[in-house]
This record gives sequence, C-alpha cells and structure tokens, in this order.
Amino acid sequence: MSNSHANPSETVKNLRKAREAYIDHFRATGEQQLARAREIESALQRLVNQSDANIRAQALFELATLQRLTNRFDPAIATFQQAVRLARQTQNKAVEFNACIGIARAHAYGTRNHGAAAAAFDQAVHAAGEHPTEKQQYDLADYNAQLNAGRGELGAALLSGLDAIQFAQSQSDLYYAHLDTGDVLQKLAESCDYRKLIDAKSFDEQDPYGACRRAVEAAGRHYSEAEKIAQILGWRFLQNQTAGFNKRLDMRLMLIGQKASFEKISQYGVFQAQRPEDVLVNDKFEAGASTLSGNAMLQALIGMVVPGAESDDPRSLYLLGLKADLAGDAETALKFFQQASQLLREERASLFDIRQRGTVLENRVEIIRDLATRLLSFNQYNDAFVAFESMRSYGLGVLSTAIEQARLTPAERRVLSDLVGLSSQLSAKENLLVEATIAGMDSDHTAERLNAISALRGQQADLLRQPETTRIIEKLSDPKLVMADLKTFRHAVKKAGIPVLLYWVTHTNVIVWLVTPDHDDVKAVFLPEVALTDKIQKLSQSIGDAGHSAFDTRSAWELHTYLVKPFMTHLKQKQILIIPQGVLVGLPFEALIDAQTGRFLIEDVAVSYAPSATFAVNALEREVLPVKAISALYDPMIENETKEISKMGALSDLEVNAVASAALSKDDIFNLIERNANMHILLHGQYSTEDPLQSTIEITAMPVRRSITAAELLSADWGKTRLAVFSSCEGARVQTRISNEFSGISWAVLAGGADNLVLSRWRVRAESHADWMETFYRSLASKNRSPALAAADAMRMMIQKGPSNPFFWAGPQVFGK
Repeated sequence: MSNSHANPSETVKNLRKAREAYIDHFRATGEQQLARAREIESALQRLVNQSDANIRAQALFELATLQRLTNRFDPAIATFQQAVRLARQTQNKAVEFNACIGIARAHAYGTRNHGAAAAAFDQAVHAAGEHPTEKQQYDLADYNAQLNAGRGELGAALLSGLDAIQFAQSQSDLYYAHLDTGDVLQKLAESCDYRKLIDAKSFDEQDPYGACRRAVEAAGRHYSEAEKIAQILGWRFLQNQTAGFNKRLDMRLMLIGQKASFEKISQYGVFQAQRPEDVLVNDKFEAGASTLSGNAMLQALIGMVVPGAESDDPRSLYLLGLKADLAGDAETALKFFQQASQLLREERASLFDIRQRGTVLENRVEIIRDLATRLLSFNQYNDAFVAFESMRSYGLGVLSTAIEQARLTPAERRVLSDLVGLSSQLSAKENLLVEATIAGMDSDHTAERLNAISALRGQQADLLRQPETTRIIEKLSDPKLVMADLKTFRHAVKKAGIPVLLYWVTHTNVIVWLVTPDHDDVKAVFLPEVALTDKIQKLSQSIGDAGHSAFDTRSAWELHTYLVKPFMTHLKQKQILIIPQGVLVGLPFEALIDAQTGRFLIEDVAVSYAPSATFAVNALEREVLPVKAISALYDPMIENETKEISKMGALSDLEVNAVASAALSKDDIFNLIERNANMHILLHGQYSTEDPLQSTIEITAMPVRRSITAAELLSADWGKTRLAVFSSCEGARVQTRISNEFSGISWAVLAGGADNLVLSRWRVRAESHADWMETFYRSLASKNRSPALAAADAMRMMIQKGPSNPFFWAGPQVFGK
C-alpha cells in the first residue's frame, strides 16, 4: 500500500486517493469493500506511528474518516479528536476544520448526540476563522443544513441547504447539496401530518394544503437534480437511491390528499355533540396501525423501506413496529416502539442548546405519540405518562432547570438574553425567506433578507467567540432535569387537593387524563384533530372580534361536551389545573359552556394552566402566600385612560408601590423585578407574528419608542418572583411547535423561574380590564386567594355585570396555582 521510503506528504495524498476510490466504489455499487478498507487503515496506522506531528494529524484525519465510513463511530470520534489536538499544535487550520466537521458528522449519524455535534460544528466555524475558503463555506452550509434538520429546525436547514448549492465547487458537492435540500423539503412536507405549512402563496388561494404540495414538488426538483448529477458521476447506486427518494414523494402527495379530504368530511355535521351520551369515550388507545385497511400493501411498503429487523434508527424501528402491528403481533410492535422511544429520548436529551431556546425534535413526534398510546392499551400507565410528557415543552423544562441551577450573574443573564434574542431575530428573517422559497417565489426582497440574515449570523458568531459566552454555555450545558412521572404527579395532586386535566391531541382522538386527589383515569375521546381545530378556530374568531360579534355559544357547548363534561362527575373541587397540548394550548377553557346548565366553566370551577406535568408538580407543591404588597410598573398614558393603578391603590389591604416606566432604563426595570416578589406591569404589549420572542412590552411610546422584547426578559432574575401580572395586550399569545415547545412572553418568564404568571390572551378593552384587575387584587389581598381563585372571582364578577361575551372577561390566563 505504501513505500516506507516515499515522501510522507505524497503517501498521505495517495492514501487519501485510495480512501476516495473506496467511497466512489460504494457510490457506484453500494458495496462495502471492507478488506480494502482494512488495507488502507493499516497503511494509515503505520504512517501515524512513523511520522511527525503535522503528517500524523493528516493521517489521523484520513483514518478517522475511514472509521466513520465503516460505521465505527466511537473510534472515529476518538481519532478525529487526536487529529484536532495535533492540528492545533501544528497550527494546521485546514485539518482542524475537517476533523471538527468529521466529529460532528460522527455524532449526528452515529451516536446521535446532537449537542456534541453542535459543539464540534462550532469548533469548525472557529477553525475556519473570519475568512473561510469556498470549500469550507460549502462544508459549513451543507453540514449546518444536516445539523438543523436533525434538530427539527427545518427553516434554517432549508436556507443552509440553498447556501450549500451556491457554494458548491464540484459536481460531487453539488450532488449532496441538492440531496440534503431535497431531504429538508421532504421533512417539511412530512410535518404536514401535524400542521399545515404556510408559505407566501397560502393566503391568496383556497387550498389549505397548497404549501404542503409545493414542498413536495420542490423536494422532487432537488432530488431530480441530484439524480442527474449522480448519473454524470457514474454513481449508479446513489442514483438509484435518489430516484427512490423521489418516487416515494408520490406516497407523500397521496397522504396529503387523504388528509385534506378527511379534513373536509370532519368539519361538516359529524362531531356536534351537546349531550354527554353522544360522545364516544373509551379505552381504545391504539396508535391506529392495526385498524388500517390495505394492511398487506402497507406491510410490503414498510418491508421495502426497512428490509431488516436490526436497526439503530428510531424511525426505522418505528416503521418495524407499525409492520408488526399490522400483522397483529402487538408484543413485537411494542418492543420496536420501546426501542425507538429509548433512542429518541437519548437523542432529545442531547439536543439541549441554549442558543436554540432549549431543545427541538420536530420530525419524529409520532414515534412518542404512538408508543404512548400503545403503552396505554397495555395498561402500562406510568411509562405512557412519561412518554407523553417527553414531547410536551421538554425544552422549556430543561432551560428553566438550567437557569435555576446555574445561578447566573446579571451580566451572564444579559449575554443569555442576547444569545436567545439573536436566535429569534434570525428565525424571524429566515421564516420570511423560507415561505417565499417553498412558494417558488423570487421575491424582490430576497437579496435584502439574505444580507440581513448574513449580518445577524455574523453578530451571532462574534458573540459566540467571546470567552464569557463560552463560560455561560458551559455553565448551562448539563442541567439535571427530573421529569415528573405518574407517581410523583399523583402525590402532588393529592397533597394540593387540586385536580388536573391533561390533554394530548392525536389525529383521531383527544387523550384525556384526569388526576384528582382520590381518583385518576385516562380515556380516549373520539374527536378528530381537524374537527377539534375547526371548533377552536370558530370560538376564537367570535371572541377575537373585540366583542362586536355574537359569541359562538354552539362551539363553546360542543367543546365543553367533548373535553370537560365526561369528567365532571369526578371534579368535586373548586378549582382545576389544565395541561393542554397542540391546538388546545390557545383555547380559553374558562369560556366553555355546559350545554345542560348554560353556565361557563369558570362559573363552576377556577381554572389555571401549566405547560407540562413537571411544571404542574412544581406549582402544586408550592405554598400559596397572601399578596399584601405589589410593585407596579406603569405607563402614565395608559393609567390616565384606565385608572388601573389608582383602583389597585385604593384597596385597603394592598400596598402598591407604583413606578412610572418613562424614566427607567431596561436595567432599572430588571432590577425592579428582581427586588420585588410581586410585580404588576401595565404597559402596551405587541405580539410578533414573525417570531414570538420578538414580541414586546413598550416602556415608552413618546417621544422615542422604547421596548423590551420577550427574549430580553431573560435578562431579569425571575427566580424570586412569586407573582408576575402582565396587564398588557397579547402577553399570553404564543406560537407552538409540533413538539409542543412554545415561545412568547410567557416562555421567557416561566424559563426565568416565576412561580405564578397572569397574562392576557388578546387585545383587551381598557376599562373592563381595569375592573377585572381591581377585583382580582381585592380577592388576592383581602380574601388571601390564590391567583387562580382570584382570577375566577374577577371573571365571575364580570359575567354578572355583563356583557357576558368572554372577550370582556376571559382574556387573562393564569399559569401556576
């Protein structure tokens, strides 16, 4: 293989050519020449043992690459790390860069440790410096597309894939750039199983699934380009594989068509129950595979996609579970689902990244959902509970734990806020460009947006290079989150004496789990997601018209009948805590109406919310302390209009320390929050549809507008805050993801550690809102009520005074107890 008397540099080049020939043979035939690989590996190992540091670094990189290509990922990572150390010693930035990219790839595809992959990618960026070569620009863009796709950040992945196409300098690189971009677009189309895509054409057409179809078509174009390039290069095996990816898009289009048809059927006249006896409530929790028609065809299709029973990929194991389920082998199906879920939990645990607001894993949620429903059908309740909870605001829980345990200084919190703020600004810019890209539109603003994105990425890179940023990331990198299991949850509910309703939405059912101090039960309510969504949209639209339209009482009756009425016999307490999921996150349960009594839910029980069972346990276990004093930050112009602070100050049992916002800096406001256990914030609020962490509360409007974004609220230490009340419009509005992560003002305050939180879901009317707050604080201070019970008092008072439209009284949402 090599000549001991040859120039070591030439030997490295020859061995690199041999390694590339090995890869090209696989690309052409699909065959692994393992004997050939061992020969090359032996020659490289000899070179490593006989050479100086610079040649050793190059040889170690080639050796590690070969180990990665032959699926020996742990040895590959160790060898790459040796190459990085030697490259740094010899200041060989090219080898350092390539080895860091190699580590990232080995983690992403081998260990599936996305956190380690991201860290290695950052090291590659650092090694490339401020002026990377064209090849390095391509490698960074192409791998960033893969990295973001693995995390579920598909918008960012798509833009990086398009960058890689522009940076590609060879046909080989261009093949992979088109392939990876096609994969991202296919994943975007796949996400339509849970949520319709929105692109730049969506609001101009009558087809709600048009963007989903366009994503499939765009994926097909990129796969076709990759297929053509593979043919030119003689890569027959990869050509056939790529053609297969393209062909399977037909199945995706068919599924989109079926979902669109089912949605139309489900919206008309089928699910309109207003009597409990008309609602199907049962214990049929199956994921649905065993009830599908055309089982033989679907089994055959899965067999083609995943031919073997041995796999370490969660999606492949999930498909094998579906295949066994279709064959009636429930135990084998359960085994595959459990294996897939375990791998997925390990993968999710590695995803925590403070720069990405926590953790995201969008494209494999069905694995956890189907596992959890299967476990329920086997009466394995605790495992099912934990499985469901693993896909409910997991990232928020990890982030909150990390911030609590890290004990950040004020300066460190500001850096954290800057990191998250830059991420949200990037997301806002990227979303606009992604929408235009999916729609196939060449916008006049594309160049401008690309420049803005490039500038923000530069700011982000500069911030990440700062030593204090590195220290903060390390400080937050290993949080010890203990997720609530069913036993812990039951204990917290019994101790607090407050029942909890947990919801999970599937395609066909709403899973409702009721836990009370003396009873718990879990049921499937037959209400398809599309029908549920339709009812919630109608209800929300009737409220959102600022009270000018009649409230949609029919939808309020029906939603109560499906979601609450079947469980009312066990709700004997005066208050409930609700943990919603999916489309239910935006539903004001307080406004649902019992069709038999005509009463709003809030008239019978107080209602509060939690983003997950883990947050709920923390809330239930906390002691409720009376609120006798509060610090109020206010805008004098709003106060002149509403007299809200004056009404609060007139309460005999409440001490109000009122501070006008105009004279304060942001740091002054953050210090004010940190000094007071109870905060009332009367400022204008504005929800950002581009990215919810760019939502703002306005410090001053005149003469110069100054505001604080949701991301900037992380600069404050909310750890000692017992109660935070945002008397500002749209503070409770959030954007939810498929993984049930959400973002907005409430996200920042909950992540920061506040115990109880009150925010408004929509733009409230100033006068009625001030009356609401007066009653709320009177109940808190004079009756020693909890925030949830005080909010119920305020809502009931407003209903009695009229008008009864929930717009006037159901805006405030309580998180906590």
